[in-house]
Amino acid sequence: MPALRIYVEGSASDEDAAACRERFGELVGGGWSNSVAFVDQYDNIGATNRGDLAVLRTVGLHMDLPDPGPAESDADARRDVDRLLAAASDLAREAEIEFVVEYREEEIGYLTGVADDSRVVHMLFGS
Repeated sequence: MPALRIYVEGSASDEDAAACRERFGELVGGGWSNSVAFVDQYDNIGATNRGDLAVLRTVGLHMDLPDPGPAESDADARRDVDRLLAAASDLAREAEIEFVVEYREEEIGYLTGVADDSRVVHMLFGS
């Protein structure tokens, strides 16, 4: 199953994590056609140079999506993605956080809280 991930650009601060937990915690509760989960994890990355981060904190959302199909069968997935991206875009604007959007483990865009953030949905589903 392909995954859509929306996470804080770079290593998330405690403030970023708190803002995401508050906003995204409300979303994880239900009303989705596809499973969604809040992510807050630490990954050791091994600093190689003085000043490099030794740990990367990833904070955001993960949604499993079905494989693309006919436009009619993608309607539920599109509604879920629209809702998820809108919530992340709103939080990006309010908390001044930049989010990376990744689909199938490939970076496909950024959310910064501007009207143009909707372009990410168009990249996934077309018009």
